[in-house]
Amino acid sequence: TAHLQGTYPTLTVQDTASSTTALNLYTAVIATLRVVGGRGTINIDAASTISSAIEQIGADGVTTILADGATVTGSTLTMDSGSFTMNEAIPNITVFGGELESTITATDTITLLEIYDGQVRFNPSAACIISELTMYGGKFYSTESTTPTFTITECLLHEGSMLDERSGLRNITFTLPVQMEGGEVKYDVGREITIT
Repeated sequence: TAHLQGTYPTLTVQDTASSTTALNLYTAVIATLRVVGGRGTINIDAASTISSAIEQIGADGVTTILADGATVTGSTLTMDSGSFTMNEAIPNITVFGGELESTITATDTITLLEIYDGQVRFNPSAACIISELTMYGGKFYSTESTTPTFTITECLLHEGSMLDERSGLRNITFTLPVQMEGGEVKYDVGREITIT
């Protein structure tokens, strides 16, 4: 188990232990967090700041957990492997693979969420916003979300992608018509939706 505090222009994780407390970042100020390997859990606490980017690349065995309250304003997340649990909204997200789980508990905004492969489990408990969801592949699930409502402003699906909103709550508000260039949408029973 490792515990780190301090200021890091770039913090690169190449390996970790296999425990759920393998690497713990406390009140850390990080410009770029780069995770390229490991087998355990990386915990980023609520007092930490990531000002530029989080990259989880080639890290199949890693689970990263971003605590609610961490400062990520202006940051980007790029991942292609492993698991990433996001309790605080990151403005710009690109998923090439792996699993991203969002359990946002505040009215945060994700400006852009792009999915090429892998899956996103979007389970907010607050009325958050995704300004633009673009899917080139992969899967987006909100089947376990518990918030009464959250918003997807623009939604574009390409061939090979799948959006599943079947939580039983009909709680996604699509501001604009869903644009379909292929792909599949699984709606809650009783939904009335506009597709272009």
